[in-house]
Amino acid sequence: NDAAALAGSPFDLFVLDEVQTVKNRGTATHKALRAIQAGMVVGLTGTPVEDGVEELHTLLDFVLPGYLPGEAQFRKGFVRPIEEGDEGARERLRRLVRPFVLRRTKAQVALGLPEKIHDLRHCEMTPGQAALYRTLLEQKGSPLRAALEGKGPVPYLHVFALLTKLKQLCDHPDLLRPEGEPPGEEGSGKWDLLVELLDEALGSGLKIVVFSQYLRMLDLMSAHLRERGIGFETL
Repeated sequence: NDAAALAGSPFDLFVLDEVQTVKNRGTATHKALRAIQAGMVVGLTGTPVEDGVEELHTLLDFVLPGYLPGEAQFRKGFVRPIEEGDEGARERLRRLVRPFVLRRTKAQVALGLPEKIHDLRHCEMTPGQAALYRTLLEQKGSPLRAALEGKGPVPYLHVFALLTKLKQLCDHPDLLRPEGEPPGEEGSGKWDLLVELLDEALGSGLKIVVFSQYLRMLDLMSAHLRERGIGFETL
C-alpha cells in the first residue's frame, strides 16, 4: 500500500520479517518490496524452504541481488542437477549460501522440549460412505473420463470440482448436503477416528489443535464440542 512512498528514499537497513512472502517473483508484493533501496537487506523467516531450490534462489537474490547466477544459469547449474540427486551440486550451493545464512534449530533454542512423536492413524470409510463415494464417482466421473479420452476441450474445472467433492465426502458425507438439511445416516470413518482421538487427548489432559480444509467440517466439529460441553475456539 505504501510502495510509492517507501521507494522514494534510500534506507541504510531493510529488515524483512516473514521473508518467505517474497518467494514468488511475479507477485505485486515482491515487486513492491524489491523497489525499496537499501544498503543492507536482512530476511527473517521461521518457514522452511518448501518449493525447491529455486525458492532459495529467489530469497537469497532478494537480500543479495546478483550474488547467485541468473535464473537460467542457476537452473542449469544447480536446480536440475540437485533434483537429479547430484550431491556435488548440492554441496557447491551449500558453500555459496552458508556465509550469508544464520540458522537456529529447535535443538539449539528449545532445550527442554521432548522429541516430537508422530502417531499416524489410518481409517476406512463406513459402508454407507463408500457407497456414496462410488455413486458420485460413477455419476460425475464417467462423463469426465470420456471427455478426457476424447478430442474435445478438457473440462479441468469439472475435474477439480469432482475431486473436491470426493475429498469432502471422505471427511464426512454431511459436507455435501445443503445447509440446514438433517444429517445422513452413512457416518464417517474419519469422523469416528476424530472423536476417538479427541477422547484420548482430553482424557490425558491435553489440549489439541485440529486443522481442516473445509469450513463446514469445522462447523460439524463445533456443534459436536458444544453438545459435549467442551471449550473451544475456531479460527
